[in-house]
Amino acid sequence: MTLLVVASVVWIVTAAMLLLFAIERVQGRRYGLSLRVVLDAAVVHTKMSWSEQVPAINRNFFRQFFHYCIHVVLSWFLQLLQWTERSIRMVLRLNRKKAIVSAAVNPDSHLQKVAAHKEESALTPTEKKARKEAALRGDL
Repeated sequence: MTLLVVASVVWIVTAAMLLLFAIERVQGRRYGLSLRVVLDAAVVHTKMSWSEQVPAINRNFFRQFFHYCIHVVLSWFLQLLQWTERSIRMVLRLNRKKAIVSAAVNPDSHLQKVAAHKEESALTPTEKKARKEAALRGDL
């Protein structure tokens, strides 16, 4: 049931009981005495069973509260980590966009210059063969 339904039922029952008590006061007699005896016995029984359970509830309260506090702190820490991850991902996206723009504006990057130099200064096949033979002989 929803909270609204429960609240409505409580208000209706309360209003009906107040009306019943007013009518009883005016007429000077009580209605439903046998039902009231049964309800009183049920209330006393419920109160007695609850009073037996209260020490167990009190005993576990602090342990459960401690675990709840740990849960809340860990939840906050998780939210902080998620926020940090989102922030880092946003910075990575911005960096990627800037790198794409930079590559479009300046096509001669440092790495391309290094690759060009590597090709220019590469050994010829005969020089590679001579170095390999020298290394195998142990001259290098």
